[in-house]
Amino acid sequence: FLLPNELNTSTNPSLSEDRASNYSMHIDTAGQGIATGSLTDLGISTTFSFSIWVNLSAFASSYMHVLSTGFFNTAGFALWVKQDSGNYYWSFYVNGYTTNVITDTTAIVLNQWYHIAVSWNNTTGAKMYVNNGTPITGLAGLTLGNLSKNIAIGAAFSNTFQYPINGQIDEVAIFNKSLTSTDI
Repeated sequence: FLLPNELNTSTNPSLSEDRASNYSMHIDTAGQGIATGSLTDLGISTTFSFSIWVNLSAFASSYMHVLSTGFFNTAGFALWVKQDSGNYYWSFYVNGYTTNVITDTTAIVLNQWYHIAVSWNNTTGAKMYVNNGTPITGLAGLTLGNLSKNIAIGAAFSNTFQYPINGQIDEVAIFNKSLTSTDI
């Protein structure tokens, strides 16, 4: 996801060493993130999956978007960090965060790498895997809306980047199929 001449940490200070590839994207302030094409651009309509490595260095706010097309009460999806009772958890929502959400029950530890994978199907719903553990499931029968919105990495995007993470992101992958636990 980085071009070869962007991999030079002496000329690109936003890159930092990480666990495997020696490079990851560091996001730590509002206005930072990556906006890519949409699910429609990728030929995705009812079924997709994504995989991402995340290492948070601080809890920047009550809500931090990791990978999303949605913007809280809008149609789309989001993998986000949600605060609840003083702890922070990995959550995934479709078409608005108030009711259509699944959340991991293990609190996030700062400065630790997490692998999160989500598999989505409009019929069966979502399966969210955190560090390859037992999937958190739900949201069956919902239709993912607004497939033409840009996919944002590291923050939510609606004309500007908002609700960024404070940490590192690595190895983002989006698939046009619903991955199985064996695939992940």
